[in-house]
Amino acid sequence: MSRNAFFADRLAPAARRPLLLLLALLLGCGGSSGPRRYDLSGRVTYDGEPVAAGVILLDPDTERGNSGPGTIAEIHDGRYRTPPGKGTVGGPHLLRITAGNGQEAGPLRPYGIPLLPQEVRLKVDLPRETSTRDLELAGQVEPPGGQPR
Repeated sequence: MSRNAFFADRLAPAARRPLLLLLALLLGCGGSSGPRRYDLSGRVTYDGEPVAAGVILLDPDTERGNSGPGTIAEIHDGRYRTPPGKGTVGGPHLLRITAGNGQEAGPLRPYGIPLLPQEVRLKVDLPRETSTRDLELAGQVEPPGGQPR
């Protein structure tokens, strides 16, 4: 094997890596493909108090004729916001909310001690524009045993 062939075989894969990485980034960041999405933000409270930590999963409600990608919003200190450019598609949505007090968080309780015995599920109609929507969780879940709060 000639000296030039040896270096060509060794350098060619290394030289291709930056080009492959650039190609992957360009293909993966299509930006404007897919349906139009709208930023959503607001406050989340439980019994009138800000929810310290949690997460909101926002999925188009297919049972009510909506479709498109879902999104997620983290709750921090009573506020949430969808990631920039990754908001909702608007229209009927199913929200699944997990809320915690933010204390004693760990792998099994990433949002701390749960404020509710189960996730809250809400059916909402979201506008097809950037908007704000406040969410109150009290009264949305039956306490254990089915007794009213």
